Amino acid sequence: MIQAPNRLRPLLGLATFALIGSPVLAQDSSADSANPGATASAKTAWHTGYALIDDSHLSLHLRNLYKAGTSTPDASLPPNYHTWVQASSLDFSSGYWADTVGFDLSYDTALNISTGTDASGFTDGTLPRNPASFSRIGEHALKLKWQGGETRFKSRLGVQKVSNMGMLHARDSRALEKLYSGARLDAEQGAWSGLVAVVDASIDRNETFKRRFTTAKGSAIDYLATAQIKWEPQKNRSLLYFAGAAPHYVAREGLEGVWQTDPTEKGSLKAEGFLYHNRALSVWQQENANARRGFDRDAYHAAVRLSGQADKTLLQGGATYTHAPNSNPNGMGFFEYNIARNAVGRFVSPAYNGMIDYMYHRELMVFGTATQPLSREVSVGAGAYYGSGMKYKGVDLAHGDVMVFVEYKPSFLKGLHTVVAYDWSRNWREVQGAPDVSQGRQLNASKTGPMIRIDYRHEFF
Repeated sequence: MIQAPNRLRPLLGLATFALIGSPVLAQDSSADSANPGATASAKTAWHTGYALIDDSHLSLHLRNLYKAGTSTPDASLPPNYHTWVQASSLDFSSGYWADTVGFDLSYDTALNISTGTDASGFTDGTLPRNPASFSRIGEHALKLKWQGGETRFKSRLGVQKVSNMGMLHARDSRALEKLYSGARLDAEQGAWSGLVAVVDASIDRNETFKRRFTTAKGSAIDYLATAQIKWEPQKNRSLLYFAGAAPHYVAREGLEGVWQTDPTEKGSLKAEGFLYHNRALSVWQQENANARRGFDRDAYHAAVRLSGQADKTLLQGGATYTHAPNSNPNGMGFFEYNIARNAVGRFVSPAYNGMIDYMYHRELMVFGTATQPLSREVSVGAGAYYGSGMKYKGVDLAHGDVMVFVEYKPSFLKGLHTVVAYDWSRNWREVQGAPDVSQGRQLNASKTGPMIRIDYRHEFF
């Protein structure tokens, strides 16, 4: 831990005290001697003002990310592309003045080291379409906390990072994170917790400016509203329900459960279940009446994941199933996990693995992964996914992918985490957004590519 910030804290605390505590201290000393309560108030003002800085945290997250892909002829992807980016995020989180008010602030940068793509500027969501390096003010939010009886409350207002907030999410799979602009209120009492939130814009992971939410065809959506409630009597035993909506466009609800046979025993069998439901509202039904990909009125997705340990090997496996009918004879039913354009939906199902979307109507996907530690610092693993059961114009379809990976967490440098992965996938070739079955069978397109991600996190104070 470095010493410079600690030397600065008294100065910052003094400045904070001058702004917050000076009205209390601006009293005649004789009045203080006559009124001991004034001195106590002054000391309280010093303590609460100083806590804003004294209880603060400053951390740095560095990410070096390389992604590449080679595809057979397919209109949806360049035949070859690569992106190599160095990203950084400096995050400051204050303490709470008067144990009530604070703020969070971050600064993000993404440096384009090397990029090769086609005229579309495709970088798999890592850089702008230019593509170019960029920097931005990231998170900037006011936060509050208070307690009513046995219930603890927290609230945040502004541009903030989000991880599974009701029906919303922001995946941490690119150089920087997606941000949302809005307000949330969290409450917790014993084994129960919940939240409500409203957001009206987002900043994408490869952009510097806010975008309002829209439908797939560009109609404005003023806001997204969501809520959740969770029961967690102990770690790895929980049940969560969430719901939310983009007004007049689509509503989403979901149920997520976790049950581990013995939470105190590492590697004991753990079962996870997920059930998601989308309901199309009036605008969705008008705009997507003849969509090539989507659903008519209701769409459901269910998933089960089991994990356990055999000797030192961590094993995972399970299955997912989707029901998302689409009445368009030239379309395919699909469970849309995103809520609107510029808004990522909460979707923890293994049907989304970053390579292929296993969420088509009547699709049954099965998967399995294994991770084997070679030492305390190095692990290797592999996974396979296969989805089938869907049809397009009477033709049976199937797709799948296989991945291998190596993880490295050195003991000599805490906070460093390296992942090297390689994935091979086979999917159908797309023509105007639909599977190519022109020869009475599925015509395939394959994609292969490596991913190297090096993360380093350091907390200064």
